[in-house]
Amino acid sequence: MTQLFGRSFTQQQLLPYIGDLSQVGGVRLAELKDSKERSSSIAEVRSGAGLRYSVLLDRGMDIGMADFCGIPLAYVAPAGFAHPTFYEPHGLGWLYTFGGGLMLGCGLTFLGDPQIDQGEDFGLHGRLSHLPASKVNYGETWQGDECILWIEGQMRQVRVHGEYLSLNRRISTVLGQNTIRIEDSVENRADKPSPLMVMYHINTGFPLLTEHSYLQAVPHEIIPYDEESAARIAEWNHYIPPAQTYLDQTFYHDIPPDEQGWSKVELVSPDAGLTLTILQKKEALPYLVQWKKLEKGVYLMGLEPSNSYVAGRRYERTAGRLRMIQAGETRRFEIEISVNSLNL
Repeated sequence: MTQLFGRSFTQQQLLPYIGDLSQVGGVRLAELKDSKERSSSIAEVRSGAGLRYSVLLDRGMDIGMADFCGIPLAYVAPAGFAHPTFYEPHGLGWLYTFGGGLMLGCGLTFLGDPQIDQGEDFGLHGRLSHLPASKVNYGETWQGDECILWIEGQMRQVRVHGEYLSLNRRISTVLGQNTIRIEDSVENRADKPSPLMVMYHINTGFPLLTEHSYLQAVPHEIIPYDEESAARIAEWNHYIPPAQTYLDQTFYHDIPPDEQGWSKVELVSPDAGLTLTILQKKEALPYLVQWKKLEKGVYLMGLEPSNSYVAGRRYERTAGRLRMIQAGETRRFEIEISVNSLNL
């Protein structure tokens, strides 16, 4: 059954009320027209239950703007969602086109701090977020009495004499519900193994994130990233108003999965009256990276399902954690992002 506006409908009961599905929800393509975002293609999704979000088709099928009943869910950086032609791949150049948004992909062969690894120079967080999607398709498909709103596309990270990784992504939402499901499959089409580093950089911001917000999860191990984080580990779940200066803190959360293999964390926001829930399939994404940056103008918290730590590939290899994908192999990753009212 489809739940809309306090009622339950079968497909046959709903359709006579509307001229087109877009009356209550759906997916449509659009194009951004201003400044560095110009000529960027997006897919806009309306769930029919309050959730709206944009998929950035030229930016790795990231999720940009997102809101629930008009309440913003994500931090948006001053750079906006720039067209990938502005990408600067070296050092910290990634930050010049970091737009924030609800979810930004990091990888595919590297993520973390800029560094040189085995003679290769890697910039911050890799190339994934700047790879345009090809073979884009979208639709509104009824499965029984549920209507699935979906977008699919393919990103390829390929280099002559180097890696050839193909990422097929499907983003979907059920009409009348407020969950975004992201299903990724990465295939190694090269004839040799490749490092595979993947992170989903979920950027929470005001008004979902304030000094009154808090995280909740089942008891679990928390590992600090550096000395500053270690010194502040007792405050991992404490937030303050925007500070003039704020030293970044990063924590790795090892959250046990449920019987279906999902790890869960919830950001509870009394000020916004909302809860944001993040589920990740633990086997493929064993870590949740928490990044705190509570500074004026850069007031956000990253909640980042990941298969890697964020110190970079050289350190992952040294620690024996570097994940590889064999020639011809396919790996799958799944996350869900849901928003609900605290009043429910």
